Amino acid sequence: MPYAYTANRTDSTVTKIDLSTFATVGSALAVGLYPYSITVDPSGTYAYTANNGPSTVTKIDLSTFTTVGSALAVGYSPISITVDPSGTYAYVANEGDSTVTKIDLSTFATVGSALAVGSGPYSIAIDPSGTYAYVANQGSSTVTKIDLSTFATVGSALAVGLYPYSITVDPSGTYAYTANNGDSTVTKIDLSTFATVGSALTVGSGPYSIAIDPSGTYAYVANFSSSTVTKIDLSTFATVGSALAVGLHPISITVDPSGTYAYVANYSDYTVTKIDLSTFATVGSALTVGSYPISIAIAPIPSYTVTFNANGGSGTMANETASSATALTLNAFTRTGYTFSHWNTAADNSGTSYADGASYPFTASATLYAIWAATATGNLAATFTAAVASPTIIPGVEGNVIVSFAAAATATLTNLPAAGNVGASFLASSSGVTFTVYETGNVAVSFAANATLALALPSANVSTFFAATTSGVTVEDVATGAIVTTFTAGATPTVRVSAAGSVTATFAASATITTAAFAIAGSVLATFTAAVISSEITLHVASNQPGPTPLKYLLNPNIHIWVSVGIPAANMGNNGDFCYRRDGGASTTMYLRASNAWTAVA
Repeated sequence: MPYAYTANRTDSTVTKIDLSTFATVGSALAVGLYPYSITVDPSGTYAYTANNGPSTVTKIDLSTFTTVGSALAVGYSPISITVDPSGTYAYVANEGDSTVTKIDLSTFATVGSALAVGSGPYSIAIDPSGTYAYVANQGSSTVTKIDLSTFATVGSALAVGLYPYSITVDPSGTYAYTANNGDSTVTKIDLSTFATVGSALTVGSGPYSIAIDPSGTYAYVANFSSSTVTKIDLSTFATVGSALAVGLHPISITVDPSGTYAYVANYSDYTVTKIDLSTFATVGSALTVGSYPISIAIAPIPSYTVTFNANGGSGTMANETASSATALTLNAFTRTGYTFSHWNTAADNSGTSYADGASYPFTASATLYAIWAATATGNLAATFTAAVASPTIIPGVEGNVIVSFAAAATATLTNLPAAGNVGASFLASSSGVTFTVYETGNVAVSFAANATLALALPSANVSTFFAATTSGVTVEDVATGAIVTTFTAGATPTVRVSAAGSVTATFAASATITTAAFAIAGSVLATFTAAVISSEITLHVASNQPGPTPLKYLLNPNIHIWVSVGIPAANMGNNGDFCYRRDGGASTTMYLRASNAWTAVA
């Protein structure tokens, strides 16, 4: 809910009201002497008071509820102020010298000379297009029309009821209505012809203010002398039921942006009354505010816009605008070779992410970028060879790996660490795929940002590509610098992942790799959480591809673990790397690479 603000004439303050709790917020704010009118700009950023005593306007920053700079001098005895729909200019009705002052809100300075209107201008309203303003002149019982593009009056003033104290324009900009204090009536004006429509409508005694709901269905009139509010059906221009009793001497009325409640400033008992418009009944007790509240205004709820960016995809999506938390429009973009993952406030996925259709707060405008995940197609190469019976991986960070199998592929995963160190879950990610896990345990397979991984790919039966399964991760062939998804059989590329995350490994028919018997071609998703560094997993990998090709496992971006049936070639590896050599039996020899040579250490 928004906030309301009352201008309190006698103690020269503004009171802030939280409409969600219907309670005042903090202390009243001192403004100029005798503020007769308060208005809020369309963005809800600033409020402005017309101070009758010193003939000034005060600017208020609503985010801090403090005045901004010095008050601005305007015409004599300003009594009403309003802001145009664009929030560019404010206009002040100066009762004392029968003029209207124009204020440039970007500089908070008056623009040109004040414009002469009818006698005793008491209220000013602007049509929704911001084209014309209408001034109710209580001294001459007329309404003056002003062309805001030229800031000049248009034609002759229009006679209305006696002493029009208030004027308002309906949301369609079709009609205006004046509350005529002297003869207790409301006059209807056709703005296309600038002529009154029919007879004036009798309301309560001494009407002082009039407001229209956002739908333009009903008007509500605050009757000062009879201390009531009258409801008017604007389609028939007739009163609805009996007038509603409110506080003593209601002098100003406004309707909230949702059209649910109206709020009345009661001048003589220093209160505000809340009215439920669906039942046309008061709600609870009146709220005490400052001394002699003479004007009340509600800050609009600002709207914000989300712009959707395809970020390499194609298609169109309309912008989405809202003023409160709302579900995001579902993605309609497409991208060949990719599936939509989520939205992000940054094109490189470094900002805040939102799932498709997730709730967005709409507290600020933003561009949301589509984040795409490469679609895994074809077969992926294994990095294990038949000669490596049990490579050991020491997990260090959180991530996941998807392993896809051809029909009838079998594999074994054994020697899992005891439960409790890290969590792991295996899920079928292809419909119809079944599998059996023989033991439960923990494993983490992930890569740090910019890790380089040396691959030794089999020469037959298994072809390979690597595809990132973490959004925003790409795989680069270090030799060429190209972003790649496919390698040919027998290749020995070195690849680098662009960010911490995971990759997908898919195997062709006859490959024998991980856990269980798979009835059909498909994939299994294994999601791993962060591991305790002492935890290990041993993968027993069988393949019909014999050979001594060593495997390299990343320990950090500069240190690797090699598993081999022989010592790696002299030019392979980095200083600080380890190699575990298996000779086909139970014995294992560990080598450390130092001074560009491999040396047995255990």
